[in-house]
Amino acid sequence: MAIEIAERDGRVMVPAHDDYLILAGANTRGLELVEEVPDLDCLLAPCSGGGLFAGVSTAAKAMNPQIRCFCGGTRYGRRHTSIVSEGRTRYDSTAADDC
Repeated sequence: MAIEIAERDGRVMVPAHDDYLILAGANTRGLELVEEVPDLDCLLAPCSGGGLFAGVSTAAKAMNPQIRCFCGGTRYGRRHTSIVSEGRTRYDSTAADDC
């Protein structure tokens, strides 16, 4: 529906998770976490579409390759449902499509 409205009204659709600039913005959150807590060994980030998790975990892993990154989502969210149906319940990744 948002794409239709953007096309109809001549606007630009900015997806919340499937855009390199959005991911770059999320990277700053990962950088801030590691800067604030240099010995951080694990982080948990929300995951719905994967953009925030991808950005945060990519930046954190770049600064500290040993850090373990986990994502979590709402119980009935689209991504969570597909993860559970695939039998995955744990994450240690920096890729949005693993979320």
